Amino acid sequence: MSAREVMVTDLVTADPDETAGAVALRMLEHDLAAIPVVDGEGRVLGVVSDVELIRLVVPAYMGLLEDTDFLPDDFEPFERRATAAGATLVRDIMSNQFETVSEDTSLPSVAAHLVRPGVRRVFVIREGRLVGAVGRRDVFTTMFDRAHAQSGVDHGDLL
Repeated sequence: MSAREVMVTDLVTADPDETAGAVALRMLEHDLAAIPVVDGEGRVLGVVSDVELIRLVVPAYMGLLEDTDFLPDDFEPFERRATAAGATLVRDIMSNQFETVSEDTSLPSVAAHLVRPGVRRVFVIREGRLVGAVGRRDVFTTMFDRAHAQSGVDHGDLL
């Protein structure tokens, strides 16, 4: 089994010149944690995730705090930062940390990428262009469905 057989091909993407606000709305509409950023020819330039969007709003020093009990219970102090952050261009916040595979990459090889720290999805590339994505859930579902089909054992008894 290969990436071609399990990849999602109906992808939501971002343009590097879009605003973070527009991309955040699209991510929310489609219930996505991240989307690839592609150029006009479909080449992957980066990825924008909910982490990059949160970092736009939450001051960097807050990640260094051991005790956050002094922070207010609501988001009000950060609303001004959130409004300003919405105009930030995707190219300025996208991560260039992403993994790619070809359509012919075996499912075990795809799984090997996905168990690396911080890797939640791999982008599937054909001739340098994005044609799909395989996420952890896709591999997990495929593994268990195949094991169930081959063994006849109930999903709950697998593992």
